[in-house]
Amino acid sequence: MKISLIGITGKMGHHLAELIADAPDLTLIGGVTSSTNPQRGQKLYGVEISDVLAPAFMNADLLIDFSTPHTLTEHLEQAIYHKKPLVIGTTGLETSHFEALQAAATTIPLLQASNTSMGITILSNLVKIAARQLDLDYDIEIVETHHRQKRDAPSGTALSLGKAAALGRTLNFDEVKVMDRQGKRQAGDIGFAVMRGGSVFGEHTVRFLGDDDIIELSHTSLNRQLFAKGAIQAARWLINQKPGLYTMQDVFDRPLENRRL
Repeated sequence: MKISLIGITGKMGHHLAELIADAPDLTLIGGVTSSTNPQRGQKLYGVEISDVLAPAFMNADLLIDFSTPHTLTEHLEQAIYHKKPLVIGTTGLETSHFEALQAAATTIPLLQASNTSMGITILSNLVKIAARQLDLDYDIEIVETHHRQKRDAPSGTALSLGKAAALGRTLNFDEVKVMDRQGKRQAGDIGFAVMRGGSVFGEHTVRFLGDDDIIELSHTSLNRQLFAKGAIQAARWLINQKPGLYTMQDVFDRPLENRRL
C-alpha cells in the first residue's frame, strides 16, 4: 500500500515515516508540510517534503493526516476529488470539522480518532460499561495530563472518554460536561481536570467517586510510537472499507488474527 503523510515534519509524522519504511507491505510515496516550514524541499525516508497537496493525494492509495485543524477542510476536498481513503489523527477539531467529516464520508472512507491507541479504545469501552453499571451516586471526573506544548484542553481523548461515560448513562454529553467547575456539583455532571507540563505523552484517568469507594480506570502512553502503530493499523483496515466515517472501535472490532502491528 502506497501512503502519503500530511504533517510529515511533525513528531508523529516522523514516527509514521519510520514505521512505514520498515514495513514490507507499505511504501511512503509523499510527504506534505506547510509552505512556511523550513524542512520543505528536504528529503525524509526517500521522499521530498512538499507543500503541494495534489501529487500526494494523486499517487497514494491512502493518506494519513496528523496536521492542523484549520487545514482539514482542504484535505477533505482533495481526498474527495481523488477518491482516496484518509486516516485523520489531527486533534482540536470543532463542530464544523465533524460536520465536514460526515459530509465527506458519504463519498470516501474516513477514519477519525483523537487518539489512535488501541489502549484508549479499550479504556473507552470499560468506561462505558462502568458508567452504565454505576448509578448517579457515583460522580465522574476525568483527569488528564499532557506535555507543555499541547494546545487543546481538555484533549480530544479526554472528551472522547467523557462521551463514552455519557453514552453509558444515556445522557447528553453537552448537557452534563463541566469544563470549569464553580459552585456545587450537580448530579450527573462529568467533570474534567487538565494538567499540562513536562514531556508527558498522555495520561488519562476516569474516576468514579462514590460515598464508600472510588473506582479508577487509567491509561498511560509511554511514547508516541504507540499512536503511530495504531494509525498504521487503522490504515491497513480502512483501505478495504466502503465510504463511511469510522473510528478506532471499528478497527478494534475486527478479528484478532487480522490485527497486524
